[in-house]
Amino acid sequence: MENFRSTEATGVLIAENMLAAEYIKNPDKLPEELREQIRQSSVPPAVDPFAYASALMNFAGLAA
Repeated sequence: MENFRSTEATGVLIAENMLAAEYIKNPDKLPEELREQIRQSSVPPAVDPFAYASALMNFAGLAA
């Protein structure tokens, strides 16, 4: 049974890679909903660099 699961998992990974390669070559084939999610995820959130630095310092126990 374990061997079957391993083979099944391998098949799923191969299929995922094949689908990903197809959509990378032809992004227009993606549903509009997924294209919109990709557009939204590609915009990094605004970060205050001073607040981020302060948070890192606090995390490291080096609060100023």
